[in-house]
Amino acid sequence: LSTLHALNGVGLEDQANKVAQAILDKAAQKPGEAHRPGRRVIRALVHAELGEDARAIGELRQAVREGFRSLYDFEDFVHLSEKPAFKRLKGNPEFRAVLATIEAENAKQRDRVLAARSGARPAAPAA
Repeated sequence: LSTLHALNGVGLEDQANKVAQAILDKAAQKPGEAHRPGRRVIRALVHAELGEDARAIGELRQAVREGFRSLYDFEDFVHLSEKPAFKRLKGNPEFRAVLATIEAENAKQRDRVLAARSGARPAAPAA
């Protein structure tokens, strides 16, 4: 992804597109393979880098549906909204909504863990 970002940064669009397609192909869901939401995030980053905001947000939204719950990229130790490809999406309401969904899911999970530790019964999930 850093190579893609660098190529885009210096205006080498053809090379950037080749790198992007290679990453998208590698991160694609293979037939019969278990879902890997992290791959969706990689695809979202590539689409964002290419300026394909709707596709980027769609991939990120699908990653959340498949169980992705990390607001931080621990490889770079940054919040998702600070990833270079996602930075310009920070003001996008759909992008913010996906991040808010992750935050809400994490809060629910945290509440369940704390309730289990205290011996209390966790609240039933909303239908």
